[in-house]
Amino acid sequence: MTVPSRFRIALAVLGVVAIGALAFLAYGGVGHRGTPKAQLALWVHDTGLAQSLGTLRGDNNGATEIVSGHRGTGAVHTICGVLTADTATAMSYLPSPNTELTQLLARAYQLEYQAGTDCYSAGSHAALQVRSAHERAAGQRLLDQAAALITTQTGSTLSTTTTTSGSGGGIFG
Repeated sequence: MTVPSRFRIALAVLGVVAIGALAFLAYGGVGHRGTPKAQLALWVHDTGLAQSLGTLRGDNNGATEIVSGHRGTGAVHTICGVLTADTATAMSYLPSPNTELTQLLARAYQLEYQAGTDCYSAGSHAALQVRSAHERAAGQRLLDQAAALITTQTGSTLSTTTTTSGSGGGIFG
């Protein structure tokens, strides 16, 4: 298996940004009605943001576990590839109806994507794995800030668990 070149990574990021731009045009052109709070709550629900954030948290934890447990290159490549793919999927739902949230999520997703790429490329290169760990931690902090912003803006707590059904009674499951 070959390591992805910087060109391929840049091309993938460009593709995700293009999808995001198309989503922005599609979302903005519909002329959504309602209060900003209602628009944000609907967007969070429709995009499955809570599950996406929970998935990325799980990917981050899994990468840390696998790398620190020295479980081998195959396991590292798998979890880091999953982190990159899950981040690209999450990016595709941007923008949100809230500019501040969009900016927070975009920065978080960029860090998470780079973390996955660095982790995948590192192999036994300790310095690159350390950089990936720092990027994952910084990305997770931004994701946590985004969840807190949603709670502030909507008045409902965002449940980011991926292991239970959405029967919590809140507007986000």
